Amino acid sequence: MRHIQCLAYAVVLLTVIGARCAAGTATVDWVSTFSSGGLDAFNDLAVDSDGNIYVVGASEGSEAGQNLGGADAIVVKYSPTGARLASVQFGTSADDDAWDVACDADGYLYVLCHTDGDFDGPSAGESDFAVAKFTPSLSMVWKRQFGSAEPEYSGGIAVAPNGHIWFCGVTDGRVFGETPAEIYEESIVVEMGPNGDVLQAVQLQMGGSMDADEMAVDTAGNLYLTGEATGVFNNLALEGDAFIAKFSPSLNLLWGWQFAGPEAGRAGATAVMPSGGVAVVGIKDIAWVYGRTETDFISRFGSDGSQLWMRTTSPLARAGASATVVDHANRIYIGGIVSSGLFGPNLGQYDIYAVSFDAAGEELWHYQAGSVGDDYICDVRLSAGGKLLAVGVSDGGLFGMPIGQQHAFLIQL
Repeated sequence: MRHIQCLAYAVVLLTVIGARCAAGTATVDWVSTFSSGGLDAFNDLAVDSDGNIYVVGASEGSEAGQNLGGADAIVVKYSPTGARLASVQFGTSADDDAWDVACDADGYLYVLCHTDGDFDGPSAGESDFAVAKFTPSLSMVWKRQFGSAEPEYSGGIAVAPNGHIWFCGVTDGRVFGETPAEIYEESIVVEMGPNGDVLQAVQLQMGGSMDADEMAVDTAGNLYLTGEATGVFNNLALEGDAFIAKFSPSLNLLWGWQFAGPEAGRAGATAVMPSGGVAVVGIKDIAWVYGRTETDFISRFGSDGSQLWMRTTSPLARAGASATVVDHANRIYIGGIVSSGLFGPNLGQYDIYAVSFDAAGEELWHYQAGSVGDDYICDVRLSAGGKLLAVGVSDGGLFGMPIGQQHAFLIQL
């Protein structure tokens, strides 16, 4: 799942300001749930030019197609109003998971997976990267598998303006014949053509550990990577801290930014601002009157790497932001998890929440919901009509799903 798994600590020169104000409360327009009887997950989503919604994830059941063994990768297509139109289930006899998805101008889908089996030829070792291309009607066009003798961990996938596909992730080994990893875990960035050919692949050896969890591509084809790094862009970072880095289309580093502090931290997602620069969200550790607690952060950066502002939804809430998207007016939307009463009483271990901000970081509206179990928002996108779409999972009966087993949901706010 795409929820943040690490805490972050930040010692920053900017003032961190809680963005709470007289904002409105969002309501749910519609909900679509997915329950196969086994474990299910919705990890990411994409929207095509007609407003159709494509959700990717994993399932141990046969709700999206015939189960092939263990957990299978799935793609589910929904109408703009949340009606299920089609689905496909694919993978191997081992465990497979569709982790991220991107849609090109012609409506073709590129799905980034990780697999423990023989997805496209023999497995290279432990879990491998896998990429599959689908038509809008969910027919598979091609599939590819990349790996090493060590484990690989899939990150994000994006389509560039020239139609090329980029994906990122983390490896403990060498996937394309690079020199061995300098240290435990390094980021890898791969460019592919629409036909599945690998155009360039770089294992980023930055002098420190850098885990690329997500990526975005701007209109000039520049790449933005986010995740966790240790001692790469700030040698005061003693443990893994949140980072954002910009690379040219030829993978030259243009700039990078990193928290500095003695604790672990992570940037969960990034989105390109139409006016230039990016928004970045994640989780960090802060000091408060009773010791330390974890909270989310949202920060905006200029195209030159200057940090313009940073906010948190509440300094006292134990929350983590795992997803973000930006609209044409530079409004920023985030989604994540919270284990306290951020916008109302906490209903279980983890609740889901979403917040909208204007370009200056002022809160516009918020939303929180939960069940008696654990609930997560894994990613967010905008509908064709500009509404916020979110996918996630729950094991506590959220939105009327069965209690006790993890199932998946798609909502529009």
